[in-house]
Amino acid sequence: LTRLFGAEQPAARLRERVLGHRFVTVLGPGGSGKTRIAVEVAHSLRARADWPLPVPASEVSFDLIAFVPLAACSQRAQALDALVSALEIATQGRDPLAAVLQALAGRRVLLLLDNFEQLVDDAADVVATLLYALPLLHALATSRRALDLDGEQVFELLALPLPDADATTDAAAANPAVALFVERARAVRADFHLSSRNRGAVVALARE
Repeated sequence: LTRLFGAEQPAARLRERVLGHRFVTVLGPGGSGKTRIAVEVAHSLRARADWPLPVPASEVSFDLIAFVPLAACSQRAQALDALVSALEIATQGRDPLAAVLQALAGRRVLLLLDNFEQLVDDAADVVATLLYALPLLHALATSRRALDLDGEQVFELLALPLPDADATTDAAAANPAVALFVERARAVRADFHLSSRNRGAVVALARE
């Protein structure tokens, strides 16, 4: 529901990485926008035609794109339950991993595994099993830690570029960090705008 600032180039690079590799992990500290950029890329692979395609369009369509929220999971069983729930699979008493493998067999699927960091030690093998058994599967994880699996491509998400301390009003307005600050301020006070009077304070806040 909010705009995404300063992410056009990293999102394009991440999209190309997802298309070219079967397992990509977006790394970054909490609050750095890992989930947001991963979701934007997932949307672009299914609905947006204005992104540059590194491979023919016929090769980028996914039968299914699923978002798997894992922030509340700390154990392997919980991660499997979240995966089954996201894919809307009826396990009917079967082992959940076996049920997922059967449901996704032969399908070109993109799984977005969000907030995996607390599961790296306990559930990284689930991702490895899925990728090994499902050759058409692509996985995109967001995490504060790499999963250290064979074939994993790490995509480090950097912070927004900061404005120069002595930036002019026009230069500050063009800076993504300042633009983000201004948008959030307007959500609280609709008449807020960047001006020569508040530029110094806004730039200082963005740089802190």
